[in-house]
Amino acid sequence: MDYIKAVNEIMGRTRFGNRPGVEISAELLQKLGNPEKSLRIIHVAGTNGKGSVCTYIANTLTATGHRTGLFTSPHLVDFRERIRVDGQEISEDEVVRLFEQIDALGGSPTMFDISFIMAILHFVKTGCEFAVLETGLGGRLDSTTAVSKTPEVCVITSISKDHTGVLGDSIEEIAREKAGIIKPGCKVVLGQMPDRAKETILDYCRLLGVKDAVGAEVGFSEVFVYKNFTTAGLALEMVGVSAEEYKALCRGEEKLAVAGRMQVLSEHPTFIVDGAHNPAAAKELVRCLEHFYPGRRFTFLIAGLQGHDTAGVIKRLLPVADGIFTVGLEDARAYSAQELSDIVAGLGGTATACEDLSDAVNAVTAAAFAKDNVAVACGSFYLIGDILDEVSFAP
Repeated sequence: MDYIKAVNEIMGRTRFGNRPGVEISAELLQKLGNPEKSLRIIHVAGTNGKGSVCTYIANTLTATGHRTGLFTSPHLVDFRERIRVDGQEISEDEVVRLFEQIDALGGSPTMFDISFIMAILHFVKTGCEFAVLETGLGGRLDSTTAVSKTPEVCVITSISKDHTGVLGDSIEEIAREKAGIIKPGCKVVLGQMPDRAKETILDYCRLLGVKDAVGAEVGFSEVFVYKNFTTAGLALEMVGVSAEEYKALCRGEEKLAVAGRMQVLSEHPTFIVDGAHNPAAAKELVRCLEHFYPGRRFTFLIAGLQGHDTAGVIKRLLPVADGIFTVGLEDARAYSAQELSDIVAGLGGTATACEDLSDAVNAVTAAAFAKDNVAVACGSFYLIGDILDEVSFAP
């Protein structure tokens, strides 16, 4: 089997199984002898900011001499982005080998189960000390929660309404699901979130007897990237990295760059891609844009998946939008460009539907250039991945 076939096999598996991922992955880990027991685990859940917090933590641990594995999702261009050791992506050959090993165990694992187990095996094989694990959807029933070893630190980055059909309709219900990663004996870090979400999680900590729980207290005027930076710093302190050391290593805004999050692809015109796909993330995207580009207006390219609150995303963008373009995605769950334009119109705005991605990128950058606006693509990580994969930009 070659790499392309292996990835197609993995990605072709169901997104959700007949049983919770935590059960399926626990069985697979047990069959493998629970290799995760050799790792120091930092487990990260939350509505938004998980990927950034995981990246800051993993990069800092690597920089301070700790061999560190990082498991994140989704990938933007290449499946191998999901599994890294000290910043280095897993090799194609290793993906094939590990997929065949896991597939032979049976149990009907989903795509995410396979990816997670693959990461654990790779981290152990390459001699990692730490494993930084990002949950997929939720926390309590997530595949990553199958680890039999109590994490050293559990981080919950933020709580807002997303995937309500799966996680619950209220902030408290969503908080309880995310808090499900917490185990007796671990330390807990909470990012900035509504008070009722924080109290729900702290109540759960008290129920488990967890006493070492701290919250990231930063001003509401701070942009989201710095909130994530602060949250990661608290987690690092809990495993022995001082705040001074962390800040020294990450000094400068360029050190806060994470692929697909406020990522600048070109300067003339300025073209930014960001994976914001729910209203809370869109709100923070606008806050970041206004912070880094004061006095400027923004031209947006939007895509979205049905089942997400795409209308809520658009509603957050409209007040700062000086033009909106829409495009479809090659995914059965995606809105068409015209459907998205109709959503914009229903909210009192206007949008131009584009036939394909290349036309859409050309249109949004040309419109932004003509008015000295900043062009921004958002609404779906799938859109960002397609742009990074298919479109070339001059530096």
